[in-house]
Amino acid sequence: MNVTNPLFNLTSFLLIFVIMFRSINSKFIFFTIIFIMLSVGLPTTFLIRQFRANFEQRTSALLETTMEVVHGDVVNVMLKYDHNRVQDIIDKIMRYKIIRHLRFFDTVGNIRFATDTTEIGRNIDDVDKGHVQIGEIDHKVILLLENKKVYTSTRAIVNLPECQSCHGINPVIGYLDIDVNLTRAERYFYTGSFHIIFLAIAIVLLLFFGFYFLFNRFIRKPLDRLTLALNQVDEGQLDTRLPAKKADEIGILERQFNTMVANLQASQQKIEELHFEQLQRADKLVTLGELAAEMAHEINNPAGIVMSRADYLHIKADENLALKKYQDDLQVII
Repeated sequence: MNVTNPLFNLTSFLLIFVIMFRSINSKFIFFTIIFIMLSVGLPTTFLIRQFRANFEQRTSALLETTMEVVHGDVVNVMLKYDHNRVQDIIDKIMRYKIIRHLRFFDTVGNIRFATDTTEIGRNIDDVDKGHVQIGEIDHKVILLLENKKVYTSTRAIVNLPECQSCHGINPVIGYLDIDVNLTRAERYFYTGSFHIIFLAIAIVLLLFFGFYFLFNRFIRKPLDRLTLALNQVDEGQLDTRLPAKKADEIGILERQFNTMVANLQASQQKIEELHFEQLQRADKLVTLGELAAEMAHEINNPAGIVMSRADYLHIKADENLALKKYQDDLQVII
């Protein structure tokens, strides 16, 4: 059974990260991705959130206004016991094309009035399953159903004191449900927001590859060429030269490199010339030493004989009176 060690994984990741950051290429790639994502991602996210908030506020205001108008008109006709006019109010509201559905249903979900008269008498779960959760509606709920491209709002109709004579003491006597179609701008936004995200990703990729191309062409390749040239110089190839055709910083660096290598080559030539002269001088000194040794040998042999004979005569002069008068001369000779 293989057990993964989190500490080992973290250490391995940090090691890979450190090794990767040894090269300027990997540093450039990492920081370029970070900066591009921040410069493109943050504004894109802000704009999408801002547009969404603006659309939601506008639609919420429209729904609230519509619900207040419908609720007020319905309460008025109900207080006058003119129930038949409720459907007339709904039909009048439906003249606005932005309204998709408008329904009144009781506390158990049975539809009493609706823009689609075929729904009257049916339960809301049978008509649109999962559209609302009656038990979860407290006062008012506004939701965006992106799959249906509508905003839906459901409001509890509170049992007012003047209504309790007919509806008893229940706190809620029914619900008003309105579905509003998204405007063209909203549909374009909600479908286009994905396009905006894809466009942002495309911009990030375009900027990344563009910057990487520029970096690779104008920085990485010249640095690789300079590194290769330095390695060749280190191996002793002092005839190495760089193009140095550009007027930018890379061109200045290449010209400085060529000047440096030329100076090194000239210095090496001078050193070789001096070394050659030293070898010639040493050879002359060796020859002179051999000549001096031969001359000393030729001189020392007869000189040794003279010195030994003079020393012998000098010793004998102490015993021989005939030689005694030559002792001083013999001493000079020695």
